[in-house]
Amino acid sequence: MIDLEKSGNKNFNKSSLTSIIFGAGTTTDEIDVIKCLCKKYGLNHVNFKKAEFIKGKFELKIIDI
Repeated sequence: MIDLEKSGNKNFNKSSLTSIIFGAGTTTDEIDVIKCLCKKYGLNHVNFKKAEFIKGKFELKIIDI
């Protein structure tokens, strides 16, 4: 959902959120906060992934965490 007029919380169908992909620079602490929030709000079905740089290439790989 893109809302160019307003900011803040948005309602959505929780079952529509199936995974969260964290960027390569995301810290472990930041990931832990998001995981805790998902658990707190009943999003236990969400899969977590993280982008990682591939050494020597201009490439990222997405790994399950």
